[in-house]
Amino acid sequence: MNNYKSESSLDLDPKLTICLIWIVSLITSAGISKSNGLSTVIIIVSTLLLLIYEKKNTLVRNHAAQCLALNLATILVSILVNSIFRILVALVFWIPVLNVVSTSMLIIAMTIVSVFFVLINLLGLVKSFKFEPVSLPYISKYAEIIEQAIGR
Repeated sequence: MNNYKSESSLDLDPKLTICLIWIVSLITSAGISKSNGLSTVIIIVSTLLLLIYEKKNTLVRNHAAQCLALNLATILVSILVNSIFRILVALVFWIPVLNVVSTSMLIIAMTIVSVFFVLINLLGLVKSFKFEPVSLPYISKYAEIIEQAIGR
């Protein structure tokens, strides 16, 4: 049953709630916030709380789960890319040219990853403005697992 227009169990406006989730997530992934780590913690905790306490509105649950999965994926991919390039830099630190090249590659790779996650956040934000359920590429199946795991 699609109860997208129903009231929230938390007495929050569903449209405002999902828009705020995506706006904070976009600010976090774009690196606009000076305290990026704190912003990430805030978005993860707030989406978890929405999933735990929101029982009536499936659209809010859908967006919260998608946003949570996206932010967890952002953290994992950032750690993975950063670790790979840090190991590469450690292996070639004694060759100055390769050290500069590998550091430049890290900056380029992290920029590409950031742009990718910003674009996916924009997709979620557009869907929230349209008040439609969102299914993010590569992430939606994990978001559905998270949504089901954090009970109904």
